[in-house]
Amino acid sequence: MPDPLVCVWALVAETEEEAWRQFESRIRWRMDRNLGRIGPLLSPEDAPREYNLSEQAQIAQLKENAFVGTAEQVAKKLNQFSEDVGIEEVVVITWAHDFNVRANSYRLLAQALI
Repeated sequence: MPDPLVCVWALVAETEEEAWRQFESRIRWRMDRNLGRIGPLLSPEDAPREYNLSEQAQIAQLKENAFVGTAEQVAKKLNQFSEDVGIEEVVVITWAHDFNVRANSYRLLAQALI
């Protein structure tokens, strides 16, 4: 029987503040998708908009469950998640507006997990 694995979305940056700034793109995409508006990821500068109370609650939940931060923070969360759900392999996907942000996220996380 094959070993199970899970795919999660994660975003790593040099600082926690920068990771959360980049996460604004993901927030906007998710909130728009929930309204049936599917589009590209916007830049973190273009992503913020006014959110209603329901959306604000959804955003708070999204942030609470997010694998976002520095490499050490995200590696720790991923390892804890893996242990909690009883799996040995977690696949990570990163969406970011900028290719360099995405590539850097993978690089930093890989270094932290080795």
